[in-house]
Amino acid sequence: MSKYSMNINGKTFSGDCYGKGVSINNGKVIIDGNVINEIDASKIMKIVIEGDVGDVGSDKPIEIHGTVNGNVKSLENINCENIYGDVKAGHNVNCNNIEGDILVGKNVNCNNVSGNIRATGNVNKC
Repeated sequence: MSKYSMNINGKTFSGDCYGKGVSINNGKVIIDGNVINEIDASKIMKIVIEGDVGDVGSDKPIEIHGTVNGNVKSLENINCENIYGDVKAGHNVNCNNIEGDILVGKNVNCNNVSGNIRATGNVNKC
């Protein structure tokens, strides 16, 4: 089974790309259903994930170097390759392809989107 790695504040964690995914909200870091207590979530500036991953949710910006096999939610920006699910972002979304719907507070920059796009700013399809 495929794995992903994630760097949070200089610490690297890994998980199962078809597991329960990553959630960083309200001061809690959860990777594949396990609470990670060794990270002070209030000091996280951005989430960077290398490899394919399941659902991802965060109140911080998210950068994913791989495919998301699920949904992605962030209160800030989302930068990634491909998403096979829905996307919700408070700010901007920059992705290659999205196989779902997008709801974004500002701008969308994507190659292909198979679902609906709702954005308060610009929508740019490359």
